[in-house]
Amino acid sequence: MLSDRLKKLNINKIYSSDISRCKATTDIIKKKVNAKIIYDKSLREVQGFVKDNPSKYPKKINTIKKFWDKLTKEKEKRNILIVGSGNVNRILLAIAMGVNPKKSRFVQIPSGLTHLEFIRKNKTR
Repeated sequence: MLSDRLKKLNINKIYSSDISRCKATTDIIKKKVNAKIIYDKSLREVQGFVKDNPSKYPKKINTIKKFWDKLTKEKEKRNILIVGSGNVNRILLAIAMGVNPKKSRFVQIPSGLTHLEFIRKNKTR
C-alpha cells in the first residue's frame, strides 16, 4: 500500500541504506516507483543504544549529517525518498528540523512515512 502512495508523489530519486532489509523495502518500492536508486552506506543502521546515549556516537551522527548536507546542496529540484531504519531516520529528522540529534526523541513506526519539504538553506518543514 505504501508503494502505491509513493507512486503518486512523483519521486525521482531514492537513497537507501545498503543493509538487506532496507534493500528489500526498496525492491518493493521500485516495482511501482520509477526512480534512480542510490544505495548509501552512510544510511546504515545505528545501534539501538545511540538513542539512549547519543553523545557516545558523534562519528555516526556526523556521518548522517554529512549525508544531509550533501543532499541539501544538490541544485536540481526533485522529490527524494530516503529508505532507512529507525535511528538513522530519527537523526535525519532532527538535523532537518534544526534539533540537536543528541537531544531528539523522534520515533517512527515500521513502514512509517515522514514527509519533509526543503524550503531553502536551513529551512525545512
